[in-house]
Amino acid sequence: MRIVYLVTVVGNVASAAAVYFLARRLGPALLNTRLGQRLLPDRTVARVRNEFERHHVWGIFISRCLPVYRAVVPSLAGIMRIPPHRALFAIAAASALFYGAVVWLAYRLGQNWSAVEGLMKRLGAGLGIAALVVTGLLVWLAVRRHRRRDA
Repeated sequence: MRIVYLVTVVGNVASAAAVYFLARRLGPALLNTRLGQRLLPDRTVARVRNEFERHHVWGIFISRCLPVYRAVVPSLAGIMRIPPHRALFAIAAASALFYGAVVWLAYRLGQNWSAVEGLMKRLGAGLGIAALVVTGLLVWLAVRRHRRRDA
């Protein structure tokens, strides 16, 4: 488990650092292009910069713990020229926490796979029945509405 965790975190931090440095080098020039203005208008850049200045390392750290935002944070930190020691520390700390939770959960699930499998079968059956009931209800409502419209 430790090796999986270590490889995952090191790979994630290395790729995030590469994105950060690439964005730091090329990002400001990109913002001056037509594409850059469409992706990140000046108003958005100002707002992101304001949020980085307001929340500093904590903003980067928390954003890197949120699945949807984790991919965007290194590039925005690079474009905003957040100092590398601050940005990369927050990125590494959040990756260590996030992937620690993911690896631990996967390990625990693997240890209890028969129980998880049984739960998933019951859950799948329950969700299947619920889907049938909801579909039946929607069909009934559509037919009823159609009949009222024709009457």
